[in-house]
Amino acid sequence: MIWRSGKVSRLSLVFLAVVGLIVVAVVEATRSLVPQPYFEEKLAAARLSKQMFAYIRSYQGKRVTVSHFDPYATGLIGDQFTPITTSRGDLGAKLSTVNPNIAAAVVDQLKSAGVKSGDYVAIGMTGSYPALNIAVLAACQVLGVVPIIITSVGSSMWGATDPDFTWLDMESYLAEKEVLRFRSTAASIGGRYDNGANITEEGRELILSAIKRNGVRLVYEPTLQSSIDERMRIYRRSLPLGKEYALYINIGGGVASIGAEENLTVFPFGITRVIPDFNFPVRGVMVRFLTSGVPVLNLSDVPSLIENYKFPRYPFPVPSVPSGDVFFRMRYNLPLTAVLLAFYLLLVFVVIRLEIYRIFFFLRKKTNLNSAFLIR
Repeated sequence: MIWRSGKVSRLSLVFLAVVGLIVVAVVEATRSLVPQPYFEEKLAAARLSKQMFAYIRSYQGKRVTVSHFDPYATGLIGDQFTPITTSRGDLGAKLSTVNPNIAAAVVDQLKSAGVKSGDYVAIGMTGSYPALNIAVLAACQVLGVVPIIITSVGSSMWGATDPDFTWLDMESYLAEKEVLRFRSTAASIGGRYDNGANITEEGRELILSAIKRNGVRLVYEPTLQSSIDERMRIYRRSLPLGKEYALYINIGGGVASIGAEENLTVFPFGITRVIPDFNFPVRGVMVRFLTSGVPVLNLSDVPSLIENYKFPRYPFPVPSVPSGDVFFRMRYNLPLTAVLLAFYLLLVFVVIRLEIYRIFFFLRKKTNLNSAFLIR
């Protein structure tokens, strides 16, 4: 009896492995970038966002020495503490939003929500993320969407914290340069209870002055609940007859928009269509819209936004347009891959068959030799 450890020789296995690696290398080398859906709209939004960034950077550069918190000199990252700073902030998150390609991600989200040209969307934004505000408005403008905006002017650390150049001033400046067609319909002080209860009297006066000089309607209510009610009235009255909102967009953590900080635990980044099973301490504007059947796009979780679209954290320099998975995806050459796979399977079959034939021939020859020896 002849015992054998394997039916295929080591040399044959090495040969098959080498050929297999060559096949894999060819398949990988022939991949190509293909545009993602709505490529043209995404590209236009990112370019518009970049243009707005450039205007803000140019304006801020003429006014003040750029903060050392803003290493890219964008003019979109403010000081940590000013009289209109309302709360703590995440500098890394603020820096990560200074990427014009985020406007393309907003286009992607709006399209996923089914928003079409001519639709109305309600937006609750703050001064905390001016770059993200620009990205959203750029996406709306390119898609022909009409936003009704209510802004909380106060800002968390490193946002639009300059009392002389708040988010409302940025809006006005961009509109003056004819790159932005939309402005806030109304604005509140922001901060605790949406009326600046946690900032100084000086800070409240500075914000009220900014609202007045920009000609924006003031929302100033004694309680958070009355502020939420007033915002809902403004949103309703701002709609033309026969129109409905297609979406509510929350940017940042404005208390009138979210209702309470705990509410954000059940509103992940992205689109929510069904109201979560949760005991909301306060039903803010986003909860009220969702209750009425209007889906919500929550953009308060910047780290998840960055991770979801694989954008760089703290990009340096500011990324070019277009860049990122939101524009392109890698696609394999499927016909070539199928041919190479068929070739490799055939090769494996042939090699193994030849090996088995060689072994069988060897065994038969060995048996014949033994038989001849026994006969003799």
